[in-house]
Amino acid sequence: MTGYRAHICQCLGRISTFRRDSPVSECEGRRKTGKELVTEVLAIAGGLTELGLRPGEVVAVAALN
Repeated sequence: MTGYRAHICQCLGRISTFRRDSPVSECEGRRKTGKELVTEVLAIAGGLTELGLRPGEVVAVAALN
């Protein structure tokens, strides 16, 4: 699929459907299931909305990894 780019909502939907109870990340021995990851992403999105972020605006993430 040349040029295909999945939207974050599609990715989260697939994770919550197909990897709900499976580990999807691990850091320093702490594993997160798909359900935990999706729940945390939605909580962050809700917080950004409460701070006034609107659809179409861009958020940057600076991470060490």
